[in-house]
Amino acid sequence: MEHWYTNEEYAALKRARRLLRLCDLAMSLEPNLRRSFLQTACADDPQLLEEAAELLQAVRDSRSFMLSVDSSLFKR
Repeated sequence: MEHWYTNEEYAALKRARRLLRLCDLAMSLEPNLRRSFLQTACADDPQLLEEAAELLQAVRDSRSFMLSVDSSLFKR
């Protein structure tokens, strides 16, 4: 099956993949090194830096939430 993308769709797909790859790499680092890594990796694209920082914050927030949930709620 062939996929045909417009130039805009292809650019958006490449950007999304870059964003996810950067966040994945950042998450593999110690928390105190993540921002510096992203600043270097996104030096050419401040908007991408902002998007990556927001995505990492969302991951942290979701982890904090999951850790705060009373595990007894899931026991039968």
